[in-house]
Amino acid sequence: MVFPQDSSGLYSSSFSIMGVHDDTHKANLKAYGGMCMDCVNEAFRSKYLKTPEELLQHKFKDSLFRVQPWALMTKLRPFVHTFLKEASTMFELHMCTMGKRDYASKMVEFLDPEKVYFKSRVIAREDLVDSEEKSLDLVPRYKRMAIILDDNLHVWKHDQSNLILVQKYFYFNSKSAKSIASFSALNTDEDETTGVLATILEKLKLIHRLFFNPKSKGGLVHRDVRSILANLRVLQGCKLTFKGNFPPSLKPENSCLWLMAEELGAICSMDDVLTPFTHVVTCAATAEESQQAELDKTILVHPRWLHACYDACKRYPEKDFQVELKN
Repeated sequence: MVFPQDSSGLYSSSFSIMGVHDDTHKANLKAYGGMCMDCVNEAFRSKYLKTPEELLQHKFKDSLFRVQPWALMTKLRPFVHTFLKEASTMFELHMCTMGKRDYASKMVEFLDPEKVYFKSRVIAREDLVDSEEKSLDLVPRYKRMAIILDDNLHVWKHDQSNLILVQKYFYFNSKSAKSIASFSALNTDEDETTGVLATILEKLKLIHRLFFNPKSKGGLVHRDVRSILANLRVLQGCKLTFKGNFPPSLKPENSCLWLMAEELGAICSMDDVLTPFTHVVTCAATAEESQQAELDKTILVHPRWLHACYDACKRYPEKDFQVELKN
C-alpha cells in the first residue's frame, strides 16, 4: 500500500489473509511460504466436509475457492474485502509473495476481482533476488513511507522496522502447527468485527493520522513511518483510562495526554464498565482507591509517566511515577 498523497508504499502480503488447502500433496509448499498449505486431515474431511465440492457449498462458500491447475483450495480471511476497500482509501496497495507469478495472479483474482486495489503492483517469486527473502528494495518508494503486513518476520531480514506482524490464519489444519486447532476443525471462523484484520485496520488508520498530523514537527519530507511504528510498540498492550485530568469542556480524546498515549500504542477509554484497564492515569488517589486498584490489578500512575515515555520513546517503570495520596 502507498500513501496516495505522496505515492509511498504500504507493502502487503496476501499470506496473512488467506489459508490454502492442497488436495493432492503435489504443490511445492515451501514456494508459498507464509500460507497454511497443508492438507486438511482425513479425520476432519470425513467428519465435516467430505469432498471439496461439499466444502464449496458450506456456509463459507463465498470465501472458498478452488485454485486450478494446482488442485488447491484457498480460504479468504474474514473481513479481507472490507479491509482492502478501506485501506485503499489511505494507501496504495502492493503485494509481495514467494509464490510464482501465475499462482500470485490467481490469488489476486480472489482478493481483487475488479482489479481496483493491486493492479500491476504484484511482486512474485521470479522478482526476488533471494528466493528466501523479501525486500522493500523491490518497491519504487521511500522506505520511510513503507509499511509491511506479513505473518512471517524472518523473510524481511533488512526491513523489520517497517513490519507489522500479522497473526497467522489457520483455517485448514496445518502439519507445521499441530498444536493449533484450525478454524475448520472447530467448525467456525475468525470474527469479522473483532478479528485480526479489523484490529490492524484501526492501527493503520492511527498510523495514517499520525503521519499526516499537521501538528507534527517538520514537513512530510521529514516524516518516517518507522519512527511511528517504534513509538506504537512502547505501550503496546496497555489499556489506559484517565481520572481528574481533563476539564469538563475538553473532550478527552483531544487532550495531549490521550494523543501521546495513542502514539505510544496504548488503548485509551473513559468507559470503566466495559473496558478492563491496565492503568489509571491520575495525579492523586485516596487510600481506598489505591486499595481497589491493587485488588483489580490496575496500576495507578502519574501523568508524568506518559510524558517521560513519550519524550524518551521507551517505557519507564510505573513505580517511579507514583500518584499522590489524598487525605
